Amino acid sequence: LCLSLARTAPIDVDSHMSLLFGHDRNLSEAAKYMALAAEKGCGRCFFYLGAMLALGEPETNVSARFKVLSDGNIEFRWARGLARAEGLASSSMLDRPAIAYYVGAQKGDPLAVLAFSYYVLNRLTLGSPGAAWWIAGERPQATHALRRKPWREEATPALCQLILRTLENVAETAARNEDGATDSSDLHFFVQNASEVQRAKKEHADWIRARSKDGYKEAEVVEAAYLFHGDADLNLTRNVSRALELFDAAASTTTEAAWNSMLLHAREGHESKIIQHAQNIIQDPDATALQKTMAQHYLHRFGADDTRPNSTRAGVYLLAAAELGDSNAQQMIAHAYAGLELPELENVKIPGAPNTKRAMHFYMKAAKQGRPVSAVNAVSLMLRNPEGQRSTADDRCRGAVETLRDVALAYHPEVLQLHGRARHAFDSGDEEGALISFALLSELGAKNAHTNAASLWKKGQKKTLKCWRSTSTDLTGRLCELDYRRRAALTGNVDAMLRLASLHENLGEENQAQHWIRKASDAGSMQAKHSIAYIQANSPSSEDRSSACMEYCKLLKLQDEPVLARGLAFLQVMRLGSEGFACCDLPIANLPSKSTILAIFASTTAAAVCLGLTCMVG
Repeated sequence: LCLSLARTAPIDVDSHMSLLFGHDRNLSEAAKYMALAAEKGCGRCFFYLGAMLALGEPETNVSARFKVLSDGNIEFRWARGLARAEGLASSSMLDRPAIAYYVGAQKGDPLAVLAFSYYVLNRLTLGSPGAAWWIAGERPQATHALRRKPWREEATPALCQLILRTLENVAETAARNEDGATDSSDLHFFVQNASEVQRAKKEHADWIRARSKDGYKEAEVVEAAYLFHGDADLNLTRNVSRALELFDAAASTTTEAAWNSMLLHAREGHESKIIQHAQNIIQDPDATALQKTMAQHYLHRFGADDTRPNSTRAGVYLLAAAELGDSNAQQMIAHAYAGLELPELENVKIPGAPNTKRAMHFYMKAAKQGRPVSAVNAVSLMLRNPEGQRSTADDRCRGAVETLRDVALAYHPEVLQLHGRARHAFDSGDEEGALISFALLSELGAKNAHTNAASLWKKGQKKTLKCWRSTSTDLTGRLCELDYRRRAALTGNVDAMLRLASLHENLGEENQAQHWIRKASDAGSMQAKHSIAYIQANSPSSEDRSSACMEYCKLLKLQDEPVLARGLAFLQVMRLGSEGFACCDLPIANLPSKSTILAIFASTTAAAVCLGLTCMVG
């Protein structure tokens, strides 16, 4: 597919963002403005239009028209007046959300890039990603984007490569923002129990601040860490200079403070302070082997009173620190093996550098510890040097796309800004504003956004944003909660699977309920295993009851399971045993105590105990 819209100068959409995010929001008016700007070449506007289409916003649904021409070009127009009734049926056969994201991605918008890659990578397009993804295929698939189930077919190699090319710049921008993304509070924020979490963190921070004021060095170290990272939960702005003061003040008495001070001074280039802390760490009996090794690196790099600068030894110690697991050392070593010249590698000679294979090895190690620059560089080296790799080109492409997406979702400034907007709206009592932002983040594939959108829909109807369906509106919001629970469950979220099973059961959809409870069981949920066993134990089928008895025997023998759960499993085994199902021996050592069983039996009976979907999931 190609793009036939002319590229124009960037269009300022910020002045109209209140229509989408402000208290005077008007989604239909926002859609009209986005369409006007999109027709003039606004890439971000195509992302917003794609999200409106995914949500089912009525004005966008009847007016946004795409046409895929025979030569592969795409035409976009906003139908007005009587023209809105023309061609609506044929338009519904197109995957308009994904096409809008595709167009925005081709125009370089990072949010559109992430949204399009999410739909394709998770096989949520209207047509098969292995064929014509943009149009409805032979297999029935929900037109409404939120209700789609994944295709079995993966994206074609050409489509994967296209996504990879658009993601590279987005991920590089994200990786460069590593230092600006030290506070992950917004990124990992969850609506459910938010006030309790925030209160607990505040109590801890207040206690630490009071102890730090009283001169307790360990508390100063913790307070310094808070200040270095910043914390939105505490309304605490990042303050690196103050953090460094506290680390320095505690460095003479705590190893952790000296270690952090050395690293921060190294980042700032304060040579005399680096040497001072490195000498103290080497003499500190409580310092770890890794800390002493890194300190030796700095001493031999810069030199000290009794140590001359030695680039070879500095390199050897840095390599040793990398082998011991320090992510900073791993990334620096990888840079050296990749042949990069950086200030932190001045007067450092790494044994055997340059070496592409060694660079890949250490980039991968640092990437596994969350270093985004290493992740991006590892992908780049892997794609440029496929020789000797066991994986296929398709597998390498998919792996690269997943890695770059992870980096972008965690560090890209515009993604983080959207998380911050959602958090700010929720904290200020604007739940609908928070829901709109989380819905947008869900379109990117942000995992916590799926869960948060579901939690907010669970609270019921909103003022402007509705749970739109093709022929009606769900005033309860329960169907939209179900949609977002499904998205979360598809990422492997076990709690979402359990809640999804409960929602389906409440809707009378027993097959779907059992499908998701089994998925949760396969993912290792003990709660789901108990539920399945309960269903089977109360089945008229002898085979099912026999399977239930065997499952209860397994649960009974799990020493890590809570006593109450094992006691209930014991009662079920006894009940099924009385019906003639001898499924296991009951070793005395594995049984709950007699008093525990009597207490359980006194409070309830096997017939009264509910381990079904609703009671287990709540």
